[in-house]
Amino acid sequence: MNKSNINFEKLKDIDVHLAYSIICKRIDFLSKINITQYVEPYPQENIYIERQKKGLNYGLYVSSKLAVIITLIPNYIPNEWNEYKSDKQTVWISTLFSNEEFSGNNLGNQMMEEAEIYLESQGYTRLLLDCFINKDEFLVKYYTKLGYKELLRKKVVYPIHTFNAALMEKNLVD
Repeated sequence: MNKSNINFEKLKDIDVHLAYSIICKRIDFLSKINITQYVEPYPQENIYIERQKKGLNYGLYVSSKLAVIITLIPNYIPNEWNEYKSDKQTVWISTLFSNEEFSGNNLGNQMMEEAEIYLESQGYTRLLLDCFINKDEFLVKYYTKLGYKELLRKKVVYPIHTFNAALMEKNLVD
């Protein structure tokens, strides 16, 4: 892909429903390959729309078409990981999904790179996320390749689902 036609920016309001449909389709796809972190779309649509109003959703646009979405929540750690305390400027990555049309182009990786550059420019020093652990640990391996390290591993109980997860961290500044 030509990088000159790729833009990282806040998700456009006009694209919020498209972004949510991407979440739903990708969660369905993931469940078919036994990545069942989600038993229903998460976050729920009303929460996703509320995050849009707060400016927390971002898009990677290819030729003005939404290719990848991510939600970045500053200075937040879910209660499910309350034993982990952070004194750094932390951002929680809640949602990362690519539009099916753009799968296989490494745009998820590029979204993560763009988000890191943006967040570092805003003074954030640490990224956190959790990911589902299946038998081949696909997501743990994926985030490890992106420079994340595993902090904790446990069964987490979210309001909509319970699953084995890894808490992953990446420091933006050494």
